[in-house]
Amino acid sequence: MMTHKLMALGPAVGAVAVLLAIAGLLTVTLTSPDGTDATPPESVDQAPADSFDLQAAIDSARPGAVIEVPDGTYTGPFRLDNKSQLVVRGSSSAILMAPGRDEILTITGGSDITLSGFTVQGDYEHIPQRAITLQNVSDVTLTGLLIRDVGFAAVYAYPATNLLVEDSTITHVGDFGVHSKEGSRNVVVRDSTLTEFASRLYPGHALYFQNTQDAVAEGNYISDLPRGTGFDINAIQFDSVTGGRASNNVVERAVAGIGVPSSIDIAIVGNVIRDTYERAIYVFSGADRISVRGNSMEEGVRGIQIIGGTNLRIVDNTTDRVDEPLDLGGGSRDGIVEQSGNSWQD
Repeated sequence: MMTHKLMALGPAVGAVAVLLAIAGLLTVTLTSPDGTDATPPESVDQAPADSFDLQAAIDSARPGAVIEVPDGTYTGPFRLDNKSQLVVRGSSSAILMAPGRDEILTITGGSDITLSGFTVQGDYEHIPQRAITLQNVSDVTLTGLLIRDVGFAAVYAYPATNLLVEDSTITHVGDFGVHSKEGSRNVVVRDSTLTEFASRLYPGHALYFQNTQDAVAEGNYISDLPRGTGFDINAIQFDSVTGGRASNNVVERAVAGIGVPSSIDIAIVGNVIRDTYERAIYVFSGADRISVRGNSMEEGVRGIQIIGGTNLRIVDNTTDRVDEPLDLGGGSRDGIVEQSGNSWQD
């Protein structure tokens, strides 16, 4: 069989090509006048909501596919196993749910996957539930999602490499908003809203980076993280992280703002932390090379609490209406290598 690329050679050649293709004698690849491939991508799946089978669309999707989820409610659980170069998108009126199930949407072994725009509706009374589970994946983007009413965790990654969560809203969750662990790398959560967390199974956190390399929380709004049943809850925590940054986040009404236990090379920069019940920023034993710079802390019991750590830099921070701006707690000044430009107002 002959294979040819056809340029814009006129209707006569085009008609002959069509006839040959129908006869099975020619494979046609559309090419634009500049020589680039103009073959259209795989068709977007746009079935009516009442006949749309999301799992079937996922199972049949080839690399490069775009699945458009119509508005409506879809009951799972759903799985994306070993998929690559796949986009699943919909509006906030496209709702995925799985009442009484531990997982709603699970991605395993895949790469280059984007989930965009739709809603994942949890079952808050089912305490073990995770909304989006990522296992052994890479290059995953979650953008513009609404994740709500989830029993345990909204996004649970173990591990994920090159995970981006952006422009999303996560609200009313039992323990964790985004939890990366078990060797995850390059995890970024930015420009998202995370509100209304409890702490039912574990000490919960809106953003919990654990055993992760290169973790970033940037430009997020985090609020309403009250004490849970028997546990305290924190907005952002770097736990056994190598390389991380929390910058330009706003945290309001939380037990604690940003915590750094047993982590290395963490920058806490330019955050606004208001109305914390215990402390705005804290550094635990085992932390090394931690920079706390240019943060504003307002209305709370403690500003910065040091319970250990080495090579700590505390520079250009401000407090306002904070009872104890700098609390050395169980630590000492020995771990602080730079302390300057701070404005402590109680």
